[in-house]
Amino acid sequence: MNNGNENHPLRQQTGFAFMTDPANRIQKNRPFSRIFMVLLTLIIVICYPLNLLLAKAKSNKQCVYQFEPHDLTPRDGVTFSLTVTKQWTDQSLHPATPAGAQYDGILTLDETLDFRNWTVTIAFNEAPIIDSSWNGQFVINGNNLTFTPDDDTAMTFGAVMYSRQLLTPTGYSITGYHRVNPYTTPLHYFSVGLFILWVILITTQVLTYFRTRSLLKRQAVSEEIINQAMQTFASFIDAKDSYTRGHSQRVSAYSVEIAFRMGLDSESISHIYYTSMLHDCGKIGISDAVLKKSAGLNDEEYALIREHTTIGAKMLRNFTAVPGIQDGAHYHHERYDGKGYPEGLRGEQIPLFARIICIADAFDAMSSNRCYRGCMEMEVIITELQKNAGRQFDPSIIGYMIEMIRDGFVDAVQKQYPFSFTEIRESSH
Repeated sequence: MNNGNENHPLRQQTGFAFMTDPANRIQKNRPFSRIFMVLLTLIIVICYPLNLLLAKAKSNKQCVYQFEPHDLTPRDGVTFSLTVTKQWTDQSLHPATPAGAQYDGILTLDETLDFRNWTVTIAFNEAPIIDSSWNGQFVINGNNLTFTPDDDTAMTFGAVMYSRQLLTPTGYSITGYHRVNPYTTPLHYFSVGLFILWVILITTQVLTYFRTRSLLKRQAVSEEIINQAMQTFASFIDAKDSYTRGHSQRVSAYSVEIAFRMGLDSESISHIYYTSMLHDCGKIGISDAVLKKSAGLNDEEYALIREHTTIGAKMLRNFTAVPGIQDGAHYHHERYDGKGYPEGLRGEQIPLFARIICIADAFDAMSSNRCYRGCMEMEVIITELQKNAGRQFDPSIIGYMIEMIRDGFVDAVQKQYPFSFTEIRESSH
């Protein structure tokens, strides 16, 4: 069983909560949105430095491209070509290597590439001799000539070289580094997209927060109006009999507490509050002469009294905003053993709200003064409740009412909604 002193979203500041908490209802999905926002933020925070690290790692990775003289297909957007623009024979100056020529090399890159710190190695059929060169440094190692540019942006270079016969390239090797701009990578665009989504969601949440706060203020006012209207209407009902003033409020407090201790959800507890508050509304249609009669009722008068259940059901038949509110008025005098009225329902055929209200209503009747008798002692009431478990009352619910009597909850309710004619109650003890 739930402890009656636990905090609950339906508890009022006085200790008994009858109104639902609109903020809890509207914001019940906020944990999911908060978790989503936290995850989205973490992804953005991770993606940004990760993109920088990956771009730096790719920029520091050396790339080597091999080309054959007959196959100069671009490799990752890199293309190289070497042409002979001039050639001659000079035996007077270079008798051992008379074949002279001007060799021009061109490194071609796609527009999107940033290829840096590159070198070109050209393998020839024999070892060349350099006469002159431009745009970089040339190093000869056997048959291989390696060129390193003075400036990465200079994509052309050349040299005048001599050999025994015109040089024939046998292969090209290009080594360098692709500098990756971290602000043009797919991961960067993905991060930017996530950031834009984050800004949109944050903006939406801020706007929703202020709109919701305004809505909740209006809703709180509306619910307070409804609550006060219910309380006022209940007072009209109880005013039919001065001995039962506060009866509807006490029955409602007991019913709500029983529902809470049973573990019903907040929405159901809110519904049982309204249902129990109006359970006796049919008494408005009963004559005062019968309702306030101090002597015993005859059969005809008793039949009239019993009609308050069906009158109440008819009064509430168009009140569809609260599910089950009509059943509370209609069936709260049904008995668990099937001997109640108006339809003689048995056991769980009786709606749950009506079974709860039946116990709360009977307890308040026994603990208050009536025009035909004084109130009963609490221990006597407990005995009556236990004796009628399974007969008048649902045996699975009766324990909650007894628990409320013994832990002081009932005393607190009776202080908040005191009985009328307390002098009669005091004299009856």
